[in-house]
Amino acid sequence: VHRLESRRGPGERKPKTGDEGGPTGPTLADQILDLLDVDLGVHLKNNVKLKLAVGVAGRREEVQMLNTIGRVEPDLVLGGDVRVLFTDRKTRLEGQVVTLRGSKLTALTKRFDMKEGSSVDLIGDPLATQLNLTGVHSTRYGDVTLKVTGSARKPSIDFSSEEYPDQSDVMSLLITGKPLSELTAAQGAATMSTVGAALGGF
Repeated sequence: VHRLESRRGPGERKPKTGDEGGPTGPTLADQILDLLDVDLGVHLKNNVKLKLAVGVAGRREEVQMLNTIGRVEPDLVLGGDVRVLFTDRKTRLEGQVVTLRGSKLTALTKRFDMKEGSSVDLIGDPLATQLNLTGVHSTRYGDVTLKVTGSARKPSIDFSSEEYPDQSDVMSLLITGKPLSELTAAQGAATMSTVGAALGGF
């Protein structure tokens, strides 16, 4: 008895089969996702909190210290209205979320009090979310202001001080608690090396 077998050509894959040997169709989960159409409105009251820890300086062993220095930790109290849409297997977010009193954000190991009314604007694609956050950290040399702008896909973090317009002094204040002018030459060089590496992730 001779059997005839068809052979798959280059690039052809073996078809999936079910228990009966025939090709399998979409799973129940696939069918549900294809049919799902969600339009949900969410109102955030002042008891909604968000707390995260995000490392920005890498995860290799040699940069573990910098990862700690560069960690961004929002601890936010949120309000606002959000519209969640899900159709064609895509999620869209619309609306605005604002920070309320008591919101904090830790950056470069320092805690910033977030300005009430700082906002996150949701415009569809979650990664296109627009950030407009402002916080203040007080030191004995004056306040340092933190601003987070840009999109969730590519955020921009900026530190500034009215008393010290030079960015090197601002970063030294956050890392050591003192401006560069009050550090020794060796301390200043070490601080700038650390700052340059840590800011690589911002």
